[in-house]
Amino acid sequence: MKLPALLIQEDLTLRSIIAHLLLRKGYDCKAVASLEDLGTTEPTNYKLVISDLLFAGIRPEEYVLQLQDRLTYEKLFIITMLGQAKVKRGIYKLVDVDGYYDYPIDLSEFELQI
Repeated sequence: MKLPALLIQEDLTLRSIIAHLLLRKGYDCKAVASLEDLGTTEPTNYKLVISDLLFAGIRPEEYVLQLQDRLTYEKLFIITMLGQAKVKRGIYKLVDVDGYYDYPIDLSEFELQI
């Protein structure tokens, strides 16, 4: 049985690359552009969640709290173009993050973590 993974990434190219990597690693990957794209009938329990932080109209800290409220997951990875150390520290204070990667991402290093 494949493990469920959720990928939330606006950038279509990056979303496609990471989704392919997850499928290759044996995950059942649901890839969406935003958290709002998940329907109300979608599962909310995932082995792995990979998400960006940059979404219009919401601060990164508020966004990760929404993730935590709406989803259940074992591991959370952040991949973002937002390279601010202050935001990164704030995210780590709010939720347990298993990996925080700035874009561009080293896919071989990331693959070892998942």
